[in-house]
Order: sequence, then structure tokens, then C-alpha cells
Amino acid sequence: MKISKGTSHLWPVMKRVLAEDGRRYWTRYALAIAFLSISGACTALAAWIMKDVINEIFVARDRVAMMLIPLAISGLFLLRGITIYLGEVTLSRVGNRIVAETQSKLYRHLLRQDSAFFKTYPSGDILTRITVNAAALRDMLNQITLSLGRDLITLIALLIVMVSQDTVMSIMVFAVGPLAFLALRTLTQRIQSLARKTYSTGADVISTVRDTVQGIETVKSYQLEEHLQTKLGQSIDVMRRTNNRMAAIQASIAPLIEIFAGAAVASVIFYTGWRLSEQGTPPGSFFAFITALLMAAEPARRLARVQGQLIASATGVRMIHEIIDLPSPEAEVPGRPPLAVSDGEVVFTDVTFKYIDEIDVLRGITFTAPGGKTTALVGLSGSGKSTTLSLLERFWTPASGTIEIDGQNIQNVTLTSLRRNIAFVSQNTFLFQGTIKENLVAGTPDRTMEDIAAAAQSAQIHDFISSLPQGYDTPVGELGSSLSGGQRQRLSIARAFLKDAPILLLDEPTSALDSETELALRQALDKLSKGRTTIVIAHRLATVVGADQILVLENGRIVEKGTHRDLITSGASYARIYDLQKLH
Repeated sequence: MKISKGTSHLWPVMKRVLAEDGRRYWTRYALAIAFLSISGACTALAAWIMKDVINEIFVARDRVAMMLIPLAISGLFLLRGITIYLGEVTLSRVGNRIVAETQSKLYRHLLRQDSAFFKTYPSGDILTRITVNAAALRDMLNQITLSLGRDLITLIALLIVMVSQDTVMSIMVFAVGPLAFLALRTLTQRIQSLARKTYSTGADVISTVRDTVQGIETVKSYQLEEHLQTKLGQSIDVMRRTNNRMAAIQASIAPLIEIFAGAAVASVIFYTGWRLSEQGTPPGSFFAFITALLMAAEPARRLARVQGQLIASATGVRMIHEIIDLPSPEAEVPGRPPLAVSDGEVVFTDVTFKYIDEIDVLRGITFTAPGGKTTALVGLSGSGKSTTLSLLERFWTPASGTIEIDGQNIQNVTLTSLRRNIAFVSQNTFLFQGTIKENLVAGTPDRTMEDIAAAAQSAQIHDFISSLPQGYDTPVGELGSSLSGGQRQRLSIARAFLKDAPILLLDEPTSALDSETELALRQALDKLSKGRTTIVIAHRLATVVGADQILVLENGRIVEKGTHRDLITSGASYARIYDLQKLH
């Protein structure tokens, strides 16, 4: 995730932004440039007319000119004000649309990433790219448009006025240009690394605040307030100092321009004073030239700063492109057939898998989960049970081996159809911010209120929901914080009832429940499992004694297979774990 330093990487980013985003809205940007160009021309005409103001009104005292010239100046500034307004409104609207489209595009791309991506990129970094960096595309296009349509056109028009009034004075002004360029180039090259550091530190701040909000009970229980405050304070301080350094560099650009502009104005005044005293030249051209020169200072100052601004924007844009340019592992491959489930038989054949930079988690496991039957996976923590379920839903891809459902390799069917036929209840229940009803119908929006109530009754939570003042419209809070662990678990089970999929995956579904509720839920889960292919993970072996098949995993391998009675009789790993749990 490194961004190369230096201005040489600005131009490829600008070229891509113009080709991909600018081209789609080129007509609107052209309209904005047209409006801003007219305002720039009005500025130049206001400087040019100063010659007639001095010569015709103040020197010649022409009464007609006294009437017409002020009217012309008023008209110019009125036209300039209108075109500035129209140009900025046009830019704002198209820019905001690009931000919205970029955020939607980036989020859509994130949804097509696999679990490996989310293990690599911290959530704070992703949030920063969506909320902050997406605006960099708009900023870059706006900076280009304003520089081209407003500042560059205005500066060129004013330079034309200057040259038309006096060539010698224009040459004197132009002589300081190369010196100013060399001085400013050094400053703009220092902005790149500072901009990247600002974005990175901002992501750290977001991550710390997010962790605090989501883990507030852990924070308070372990008295982490001071630690987190110190951590956040350090990140904020780094960002403050970085922003101060960047502000200092950007602020130094204006004084440099002022110094060179002052030298140019002083030279022009000396030269003009000499001409007036020695040759008696009328002062109108001088005042028009000085007016144009002074008016040119502001667009020249903005143009001098624009490279540094573009470099900062390019940093954010490249961070967006880093994500968008990643392949989409979960994008559907055209031509793949949907999964057709009949019996629901699941077959793992010599499946091997390891996470990123880790040793093998699964080592050539082979088993068959018969259709309509319950298969239990048991074993110590880290033996590969949850990984097995993750592979079945294609959250990860096996390093070798195949996984089939009714004879169909799950890698060769559409991902949508695969996950549509699987219901999953995890031990780590996740609830979206919203109402109870919205969480229950997640993935099944076509379910009626009768269906929802029936699923809740089956999950033993309908009575609790009905007792709430807002019933099914009660907000669950962030991550379900307004509900207990058992209530969240039962909502997750109700969600599985609503999905009504032929294959059911249960990862310790009753882990957060008390004994009485667990017994009721086990009866509900037996009802849910009936006629479905069920693969259940259990640490408490008493919950799976009725399974049709029990697989015992150790260090990523299946070491035992059979019914509860068979495994107890064998006296091996399963029997030892079962006896140990009975003692406790």
C-alpha cells in the first residue's frame, strides 16, 4: 500500500482521472470552463479600460467618456459575477455527483472481495478511502477546471493587456518568472509525503474511535480509557504537526510570489517614472499596465499553488485506485451454471487450506455429509472446524482438493446460487444497525409479517419482541448493543428459519444461551434441521450426541468418524474429550 513520492507520478494519475471521470462529464466541465473563461476575460477588459479612464476622463476630461466608461465597467463586473456563480454551481454539482458515484463504485467493489482482502486491509483504512479519499477525485477535477478556466485564462488575458500596453515593461515582468518557478518547484515536491502521512494518520484516528465505540464495555472493564486516549492523542498530534508542516509549505508560496511580484512592480514603476519625466508619455498605458499586473498577481498565486494541491489530491486518488484496481475474486464468471440442490449431499475430497502466511489449517480432509442428515464437527480450538464451514460458503478458496454439493464442484457454480442455498448461524452473531424486523428479513425481503412472526416463534424470541414498545420496529443499536447475547443469537436463528435453505451450517448456535433456553433452542434447531443437510460445530459434545455422523478434527485432519455410540466405544480422542466435559 505504498504511494510513490515525487511529482513524476502526478501526471499518470491526472491522465487517468481525466480519461475515466472527466470524459464522462466533459460537457459539464466544458460549460464550467466557458463560464469561468468569460469571467477571466471580464477581468482583463476591466484592466484594459483603465487606459481610457486615465487618458479620457482624468486627462482629457471627456464628458461622454465619463458616462459610458463607468457603465461599461458596471456591466463587466455584473457579467463577471454572474459567470463566476454559474461556473462554481456547475462545478459543485458535477463534483458532488462524481464523489457519490466513486463511493458507490468503491463499496460495490469491496463487496466483491474475498475474506483475504478484509484480513489485509484494516477497516479504518477502508473507511478513510470511502469517506475522505473519494472526494480527492472531485478536488482534482475542480482544481484542473479552475486552473484552466479561471486562473490560466484570466492570466493570459491580463498578459495580453500588459503586452498591448507596453512591450518593454512586459519583458521586465516576465524576467522574474523562471526564478519564481524554480523556487516554487522545491516546495511542491515536499508536499507528496506529507499528504500521504495525513491520510494514513487520519485512518488511525478513525480506527481508534471505531474500536472504542464498538468495544466500549471491554474498554471500561479493563480500564483502557487512558491508554486509548494516549493512543488517539498521539495520532492526532502527528496529524496536527503534519498539517502544520504542510500549511507552512503552502503558506510560503504566497510570500515568494509577493517578493517576485514586488520586484517586478518596482522595476515597472522606475521605468515608467523615467519615461514620464524624460519623454512625457501619457500615463494611461502605465495605469492600465499596473492594473493588469496587480490583477494578475492573484491568478498567478493560485496557479503557483495548484501543483501542490494536485499532488495532495493525487495521493487520495491513488489510494482509491489501489482498491479499484484489485481483482474481484467474488465477481460472477459469465457462463457458470447455478447450483442445483436435490439431496444436498456435501463432499470434501482431499481439501487443503492455509490462511495468508500461515501453516496449513486443513490438511487433506475428506468426508461426506449425507443429504438430509446432521454431521457434527468437533475438536479442540484451532483444529479447523470453522474454516471448513467458511470453505463451503466460498469465503476462502482451498489450496487443493474439491468441495462438491450433489456432485457439483462449488467453484464451478455461481456464487449467488451457492450462498442462496446455505443458511448460516454463527457463534459471533452480527446484527446490522436498524430494526429487529430489518435484521430478520436481511437477504429475504419478500417475507411477510406472518412469516417473520412464525420464524421468531420457532426461535423462541417472538414473545420478547412483542413485549417491546415498538415491537418488531425496535432498533437493535450498533452491533445489536441494545440486546443481550442470547437475544442476538435467537434473532440469528430466526433469520435462518426465514431463509429456509436446504443446507444449514451451525457454528455453536447456542453458545450464548442459558441451559433452559438452550434446551428450547435445541428443539427449535432440530425442527429447523429436519430434512436439511446440517453441518454443526460444537464444543459441548452433549449438544451433538444425536448427530447422524460425528467427525473429530485434530490439527486440520479428521482423526475419527462415526456416531456418538461408536466413538465412545472406541475410547480414543472423542471419548477422552467427552469424559473430560462430563467431569466439569
